[in-house]
Amino acid sequence: MLTGSNLNPDRSDILIYIRRQRYLFATDITKVTKIHKEDCDLQMILWIDEKGAVVPYHFTTVTHGIKAAPFLAVSTLLQLVEDEGSNYPLTVPSIIHGSCVVDIVGSANTPKQQLIKVALQ
Repeated sequence: MLTGSNLNPDRSDILIYIRRQRYLFATDITKVTKIHKEDCDLQMILWIDEKGAVVPYHFTTVTHGIKAAPFLAVSTLLQLVEDEGSNYPLTVPSIIHGSCVVDIVGSANTPKQQLIKVALQ
């Protein structure tokens, strides 16, 4: 499997982005990607049992540790921004400018107003 291009912002750009305001938040995504049922054949293990029969084991999520996992995680986040960003406008800047693989950081000037609103989205 190929690695895929680097879709992450430069880390120095992330630091500049979050330091523009007074308060900072950080989060990470625990369950990144499920695979569509029709795509499960693209990621599977073929096991040969004791009788010599081939048994396919299909993965239903992106396997972590493979070369393409960071690319798939970031491209999924960017696709979510494109598809659903208008429904969650406060989260879009943090995902675009403050994400690195599955870690997302953002900032705001007022903790009660902006940070809580972003967290609830």
